[in-house]
Parts: sequence; structure tokens; C-alpha cells
Amino acid sequence: MTEKSESTEMLDRYCAVIRELCDAVAAHDTDHMLRYFDDSCVFVNGVDGRHTAKDGLVEFFQQVWESFPDYAPVPVEMHLNGDVLAVIFRTTATVRVGESEQIVSWLMTSFSTFDPETVTIVRDVYFADEEALEETIQRLHEAATVQ
Repeated sequence: MTEKSESTEMLDRYCAVIRELCDAVAAHDTDHMLRYFDDSCVFVNGVDGRHTAKDGLVEFFQQVWESFPDYAPVPVEMHLNGDVLAVIFRTTATVRVGESEQIVSWLMTSFSTFDPETVTIVRDVYFADEEALEETIQRLHEAATVQ
């Protein structure tokens, strides 16, 4: 197998993992979600540097789901460099604004380092402009108050 075809094969395998992981996150299926992470993985919030081990992932996503029950990340662009897959996600969720609900959408990125033997994530660093998302939600609340 040539180096290019090996790289293409790994890109396809890693992209499939990310897509399946996103489906598990959207379904709140923590058991299915955790199988994509190595037992020794490190999960890092690239914005503030907080990190957790695999056992902290469930708590992290439970907090996300508490705020956004229909949180749904969808990969829109993926690029491979060695065993690191860079992903841009379009994420949507419903926010309660007054008596109504609004769908908000934002972009996130992640850099997932894979173990090529097990095809599990050993390090995942994600970035989201959390402040911009909070400002968007605040503007929706302010607009609902004015009406």
C-alpha cells in the first residue's frame, strides 16, 4: 500500500469515528460515545486550558446537555496531519427565549489525536468561542424582552 493510500485510509477511518461520535453525542448515548476514547485519553478545553481524563467526559457532556438538550455537532470539514485530525463542526442547539425557542448555530474546532492501532482518540483539544455564543443567546433574550 502506498503512503498516500494509507493516509487516505486513515483519514476515512478517523472521519468515520468522528461522525459516529457526533451521532452518539446527539443521541446522549454516553456508552457508545466513550468507546471512541482511549482509556488514557486527555480531553482539553483549548479556550481555558481545563482538561479531564476519560472519566470526566460524561460529566462534561451532561453539563452541555443540561444547557442544550438537543446539542448536535456536525463535522463540516476534516483534515489529517499524521495521526491528528482537525475538524470544523457546525453545531446547533435550541435555546429557550421567553415563551419561545430559538435555534442557535455556531462553529467549533477540535484536534483529535488518534492511536492508529486502536483507532481511538488519545487526546482531544476543542475550541469554541463560548463568549460569542453567550452574547448571541443574550441578544436573543434581550430582543424577546423588547417585544
